[in-house]
Amino acid sequence: MNTLSAETIRRLMRQNRKTIRGIAQEWNLTMKRVRQVRTQGVSGEHYVMDWLEILTGDPRYVACDATAPPRRPGHRALWRLGHGEEETVAD
Repeated sequence: MNTLSAETIRRLMRQNRKTIRGIAQEWNLTMKRVRQVRTQGVSGEHYVMDWLEILTGDPRYVACDATAPPRRPGHRALWRLGHGEEETVAD
């Protein structure tokens, strides 16, 4: 994956309860940079992996909305490279 859209980044921040200030402090980034990524997204394989690690704690996490199966209410699907299967976790 070479890009993360701004919408996906905001969704992952909400899902993983990450704040702009929290990310900036934990990863030694400026709040301005975190806001920029929230509005513009990121491009480039290494930037995407870095931001996936920042947002989820796992750089292998792949957020793919287009290929995800229909979601059941109260459940979320986590897609990981190398597993080939969906991992469903109750909210």
